[in-house]
Amino acid sequence: MISASDQGHVGALMLLDLSAAFGTVDHQILVDVLRRRFGIAGGALDWRVNFLSNRSQVVRVGSCESCVITLLFGVPRGSVLGPKRFLEYAEDVCPLFERLQYHLFADDMQGLKHGLPTDVPQIVSTLADCATDVIAWCAAKRLQLNADKTEMMWFGSAATLSKIPPASSTIHIGSIDVQPVTVVRDLGVMIDT
Repeated sequence: MISASDQGHVGALMLLDLSAAFGTVDHQILVDVLRRRFGIAGGALDWRVNFLSNRSQVVRVGSCESCVITLLFGVPRGSVLGPKRFLEYAEDVCPLFERLQYHLFADDMQGLKHGLPTDVPQIVSTLADCATDVIAWCAAKRLQLNADKTEMMWFGSAATLSKIPPASSTIHIGSIDVQPVTVVRDLGVMIDT
C-alpha cells in the first residue's frame, strides 16, 4: 500500500467476511474436495471422514441441558484439525482473487487493487466482479458472504484521495452498496487510509 501511494496511486482494500464459515462446512462436499482435488483415498480419506462423522452437540446451562443434536455440517473450531479442514474446503477460492493482490487467512479474505486516480472505475469494477464471483463460490460451497460486514477502504495520499469522485468510490455487490470507510480492522490490526 505504501509503495502504491509513493507512486501517486490510489488503491482499494476490500475485506470479505463469511458468516459462520467453520460451522457450515458441508461434510459431503469436503470429502469430495479431498478425493477429487487432493487425491486423498483409502485409509487417509477414511480417517478424515471418521474425524467428521458421528459428532454431536448439546447446550448445557447450569443443570439444564438441551437435546443432543447430530452435526451434519461444520468442523471443530477448538482443534488444530478444524481450521485445516476448512482450508482444504476453501482452497479453490484462490483463482477468484488472481486479478487482485490478495490475502487469505482461514475464513478472512482481502483483495487489494491500486492504480492512478483515473483508474478508479476499473478498480471498483474489478473488486465488485471478484466479490460477485466469491458470492457464487460461497453458494456452491454452502457458505454465505456476510455483506453487512464486508468493508472497503481507499488509501493513498491526501492529494490523490481527493481526486476520487464520491459517486465512484462505492462497490456495488448485487443489491448491496459497500461504502468506503476510513479505518478497518484486519486480523486484530487497525488500518487507516
